[in-house]
Parts: sequence; structure tokens; C-alpha cells
Amino acid sequence: MELFRQHRPELEEKLHSGALRYVVEWWEEDCLDIDENAHIFFQFEGDGEYLWDFVTPRQIHNELNDLLAIAGISWEYRFELHFGSNILYPPGLAGQPYYEKAPRSTEKWWERMFDYLTGNDGEQWVRRKGLPLP
Repeated sequence: MELFRQHRPELEEKLHSGALRYVVEWWEEDCLDIDENAHIFFQFEGDGEYLWDFVTPRQIHNELNDLLAIAGISWEYRFELHFGSNILYPPGLAGQPYYEKAPRSTEKWWERMFDYLTGNDGEQWVRRKGLPLP
């Protein structure tokens, strides 16, 4: 929450500039080690691959809603148990997933067994193919 509040004035300025490319809400795989698994990121023209990524606890819902309203985005806090994503902006892509599973390289049986035994399922998520570049 502190990070969001610290960067809010800069985000407001960027939103007013019209340089917004993507707003995406996404969720980590939920587990007992983390308090909140919901995130939201902003990507602007000229920021390259830099993402303004914030954890979104329910306590900042109203503040985040006010910020998103600048870009005409309506948002409600959601909880998801498993990794996922949802594009909020641009409007033409709203509601679609942003991330997709990356294809796994062929592994030897012992590498798969090691991943299984260490709790690393090996899933990797990447930006969905076919989305316009920022």
C-alpha cells in the first residue's frame, strides 16, 4: 500500500498524459506465505518493458478506483486462487487474459522428477502472443 501511495501522484500525471498502454490485474498462485495475491500493473508508452506493479489489498480499493477512473476504467476487487490475469485497458482487449503459459522445453524424466519433488511445477507465464506491443 505504501508503494502505491508513494507513486500515485506520478501515476496520475502519466494517466492524464494519455500515454497509457495497458492496465492488467493479475493473481499469484495463492498460498499461506503471502497476505494478498492480487496485483495490478500499469504500462505506459515510453516506459519500454517497465511495469508499475502493485499489490492490491482491499484497503486501497477506493483509491485505486479513483485513479483508474481517470482512464475511464471501472474496477472491482477480485480474489482468485490460481495464477491468472485480466486486461482492464485498452477497452478493445478488456476481459481477455494478458498472460499465457510458456511452452516447456523437453526435459529428461529425472528433471521432471526433481521439479516435482522440490515443488517447482516449472510453469512459466509470458505475455500472450498476438497482443499489440506497448
